[in-house]
Amino acid sequence: MTVNAGGSSVKVHLFGRGKLPEASASIAQMDILSRRVTIRSGSETIREETVYGTESWSCHDLVSAVCSIVNSRPDIRPEVIAHRVKFARERSPVCEFDRRIYNSVLLNSNLARLHNPITLELYNITERAFPDATQLAILDSGIFFNDGLSDSCPLLPQRIRNRYELRSTGHHGLALEDVINSLDPPVGLKSICVHIGSGASVSGFVGKEPQFSSMVHASIDGPIMNSRSGSYSAGAVLKMMSKGASLRTVSDLLHSHSGIFALANQELEDRTMVKDTIADIYDSPFNVYIASFIREIVSAYSELSGCDVIVFSGGVARSGPKIVRMIVDFLKHMGLRVPNTDPILLPCRLDTRSGCVIAVCKEAEERVIAAKARSFVFQEEADWYECDLVVPGLARGPLLNLKTTDKKQVNAIILTEKLTTAAALSAQRFGGLIALTGDALGHGAAICREIGLPTVICSNESVLEHLGKEVFLDATEGRIRLCSQNE
Repeated sequence: MTVNAGGSSVKVHLFGRGKLPEASASIAQMDILSRRVTIRSGSETIREETVYGTESWSCHDLVSAVCSIVNSRPDIRPEVIAHRVKFARERSPVCEFDRRIYNSVLLNSNLARLHNPITLELYNITERAFPDATQLAILDSGIFFNDGLSDSCPLLPQRIRNRYELRSTGHHGLALEDVINSLDPPVGLKSICVHIGSGASVSGFVGKEPQFSSMVHASIDGPIMNSRSGSYSAGAVLKMMSKGASLRTVSDLLHSHSGIFALANQELEDRTMVKDTIADIYDSPFNVYIASFIREIVSAYSELSGCDVIVFSGGVARSGPKIVRMIVDFLKHMGLRVPNTDPILLPCRLDTRSGCVIAVCKEAEERVIAAKARSFVFQEEADWYECDLVVPGLARGPLLNLKTTDKKQVNAIILTEKLTTAAALSAQRFGGLIALTGDALGHGAAICREIGLPTVICSNESVLEHLGKEVFLDATEGRIRLCSQNE
């Protein structure tokens, strides 16, 4: 079971042994007085209703979502419950969600106050409901644990930075990880990811290494958001506090009473999600909203000394094409050479020779959460073969040679000498593909991406010794191992 508490929705997904969810439940905030509850089993909608009440994310809603999803699939009992946690104190991207982690998140809940308090409530609910299940914390900001972002407050004394832990952590790590996996950038490719959701950020990468983040210390850093201020004047905050505003008052203002709703002079009770309609009705304030993204994109562009591709992700970016179009038009006006008019949907092969390519990634954080949880559970006492990632995903089955395999064994992991077009087409009915040689940007790899077949390139020929044996292919991390008998 994956549990994802976002700024404007809570999503619970129930996975079986496959990589796609068997059932899901979501509570989406429509406005301050109403929420839409949706329960699905596979692709079928079991229940959808609008719930009214003055309390946002009531405990009753959360219990109802967890119980409804489990009752919709009584044949699946959660063995592992993986919670998305917006917290970066731990270096490991996955750890057991015990009371030590719980208390650390509780003490630092202001880091992401629209996320973590709900996550802690869901932890309490699932712990009571499934006492035998393993609880995991999937840390959402682990992707930005690198030295390149460690000195983001250079103008403050080192002793102050150490005392108050003013170090870069980054946010939206899970979404960005899926973007990078979908983009699969070669070494040296400069990319900027613009994540536009209820929370928003701009991040810069060279290859797969993060170099820039607009959201480095807290969830209000960076561009303007739905109800959050984005990066705001330190002088204005100090002035408010000098006039008697408490820390709680300032925090409430910057997290919940600011952003696009304040720009549009909307009362909080009448708020709606940022959509194209807001761009039509509130043209001038919305330009300020767009300009805040432009400012961060230009900063990332400068930090990277150029850019080959700009990828848009997040729920608003997917549902509001006008937002993407307005940002791209601004960038073109500033002189950025953009070869494509309509954004390219990832994953696919990109040609960046004619300018900065614009792309959109329909990332699914739940898929990444589930993959990380599985890898964590299965990694103990395992000997892994490291591989080059081609198409992310998970698969398990007998390792069979492509030339001699029985086509009826649809769960098999296929081994081929080279990642060719013919090999990709022949393996599409199976669970995964391992090639000894090949090009991760070639036509065969493109076909595997198009059909969503977990694929890696493993140059270690000793993997041939395991033909006919049960193997676990973790194409999300780019590795293979032999399954133990007790799994």
